[in-house]
Amino acid sequence: MNIEALENLGKIAGIAGISIGALVLIFGSVIRKNIFPGLTKEQGYTVIRMMIIGACVLALVGIAAWIYVDVQKNQRDKEAILVSKYITGHVKDAEGKPVVSAEVEVAQYPEAFDRTDGSGKFAVRLNGKGSKYLDVVLKHKNYKLIRQKVKVNFDEEGDDILIDQIVMETAYPPDPVREDVVDDNDYHQGKSNDPGYDKDYSKPVSNNLVSANLIYMGDMYNCILDITVNIAGQTIQPTGNRLLMQNLRTGNQTYSINGLIGCGTERCQATGTGEVFIQQGANYYVMWNYNTCVVGIYDEVTYNALSGL
Repeated sequence: MNIEALENLGKIAGIAGISIGALVLIFGSVIRKNIFPGLTKEQGYTVIRMMIIGACVLALVGIAAWIYVDVQKNQRDKEAILVSKYITGHVKDAEGKPVVSAEVEVAQYPEAFDRTDGSGKFAVRLNGKGSKYLDVVLKHKNYKLIRQKVKVNFDEEGDDILIDQIVMETAYPPDPVREDVVDDNDYHQGKSNDPGYDKDYSKPVSNNLVSANLIYMGDMYNCILDITVNIAGQTIQPTGNRLLMQNLRTGNQTYSINGLIGCGTERCQATGTGEVFIQQGANYYVMWNYNTCVVGIYDEVTYNALSGL
C-alpha cells in the first residue's frame, strides 16, 4: 500500500476514533447519572441527537484541520522546490569572430558562472522560482564590458533562455591607417597593406631605406628638364645634374615622371611611367625621346646599352 495513502487513512481513523470515544464518554456519563428516566421521550431524543451532532462536528472540524494543514504543507514543499534554467548565448566580436574565454556572470546569482568556449558559446545554470529580470555580465580583458538584462520565468516550461549574437567591442583603439592606401578596393581585392609591399601592393620590398643618384642629360644637350619625379615613395624635383635621392625603398619600385622638356625653341609636356630596381649608391639616368616626348628612368647598365644605339 502507498505510504501516503496509509498515512491519510490513519489520520482519518484517528479523528473518527476521537469522535467516537468522546461520544461514548459523554453517553456513559449520562447513563451513570441516570438522567434519562427523569426526561420525557422528546427530551431524551434531543439529548442523544445533540451528542451525535457534537461528535460529527468534532469529526468534521478535525478533517477540515487536517486538510488545511496538508494543503499548506504541499504549498510550502512546492515553494521550496527550485527550478533549473540555463541562460545560453553566442559571443562574437565586431568582425563576426567568436570571442573565446569571455567570463559570463549573473549579477543576482554570484554562484552562476561560465566561460565562452572555442565557438564563443556559453551556458549558465540558474536555480530559482517565479519570474524576474536578471543582469548578465560579460567580461574579457581585450573587450569592453557588456551588461544585458534578461527576463527569466522559472515557472514556464523549457530549459534554455537564449541570448542570440552578443557583440563585444574591442577595448583597444583602431590601428592607424597608412597614408599610402589610396583605395579600399585594393584591400578587398586581396592586396596587402603590409609595409613589406610597395604601393601597388603586388611586389615585396625591403623596409631598409637607401640613397642613390639621379642623373639627367639636359645640360649636356642644351636641353632643359622641368620635371617632377615620383619614385620609391619619394617626390623629387631635380634642380641640377646628379641629384642625391635619399630615403628610397629598395627592390623593384615603380616611378612616374611628368613635366616640361625644352630643347632649343621646342617644348613638350613629357610623361613617363615604369619600374626600376633600387639599390644603395647606384646611378639612375633620366632619358627621353624628344620625338614622342616620353621620358624614363634607367639603371646604369640599361642606360649604357641605350646610349650605344
